[in-house]
Amino acid sequence: MHENQVTLAAQAETTDQRVRPVLERCNAQYRAINALYKELWTLPKVLEGLASFQQSLRAICDDIDNLEVLLAERNVEVEALELERWKITQQHKLEEYRQIKRGELQRLEKEMQAKKKQLEKELLKGEEREKKKLEEEERKYREACEAAFRHSMEEFKKYGPQAIPRAQVKESLEQISLGAVSDSDLEQFLGSDDEDDAEDLIGEDERWGHKWEADNEPEDAGTNSESEKEKGSNDSEDTEEEEDKHQAPSERPAAGEDDEQSTRQ
Repeated sequence: MHENQVTLAAQAETTDQRVRPVLERCNAQYRAINALYKELWTLPKVLEGLASFQQSLRAICDDIDNLEVLLAERNVEVEALELERWKITQQHKLEEYRQIKRGELQRLEKEMQAKKKQLEKELLKGEEREKKKLEEEERKYREACEAAFRHSMEEFKKYGPQAIPRAQVKESLEQISLGAVSDSDLEQFLGSDDEDDAEDLIGEDERWGHKWEADNEPEDAGTNSESEKEKGSNDSEDTEEEEDKHQAPSERPAAGEDDEQSTRQ
C-alpha cells in the first residue's frame, strides 16, 4: 500500500503536470468565450448605434442639402442687393453728373446773359453813333442846301428876274433828258449861244451833287434807306433850285458883255 501510495503520488503529480496546462488552456478559452459573449451581447447595441449613426448621417446630408438651397437663395439675395446698390450708386453718380451739368448750364446761361447785355449795350452805342452820324449828315446836307439856296438867292438878287420872249424860250435840259425832244434839239441846245452858260450850270449841278453824295455817302443799308428818305423829302427843294438855275442863264448877260460894259464905263 505504501508503494501504491508512492506510485499513486507519482502518477498524481504526473497527472497534475498534464492536467494543469489543459486546465489553463480551458480557463483561457473560457475567458475568451466570456469576452466574446460579452462582445456579442453588445452587438445589437452596436448595430443600433450604427443605425442611429446612419440616420444622423442622412439627417446631416439633408441639412447639407437644405443649407445649399439656403446658400443659393442667400446668394440670389446678395446679388439682388448688390444690383440694387449698384443702381443706387449709378443714380447717385448720375445725379452728381446732372448737378455738374446744371451748374455748367447755369454758368453758360449767366455768360450768355452777360454777353447779351454787352451786345445790347454795343447795339445801343452803335445806334447812338448811327443817330449822331445821321444827325451830322442831316446837318451837313442842310448846310449844303442852305449854301446852295444862298448862292441861288445871291444870283437872283444880282441879276434879277427878266422876262423872256415866248419865241426865244428854248428847250430845257430836263425836257431833253426826259426825251421830250430829239437828239438834234440837244445838239442845237449845246451849239447855241448859251452853250457856255449851260455847261457852267451842268458843272455846278454836278459839283453840288458830288458834294452832297460825298457828305451823305451811306455806310450801311440802314443809313442808306434813311438817306434815301431824306433825299426824297428834299427833292422838291432841289427841283426849285434847279429851275432857278435853269432860268438864270437866259437872264444873265454874257461874260463878254460885262467886260464891254466895264470898258465903256
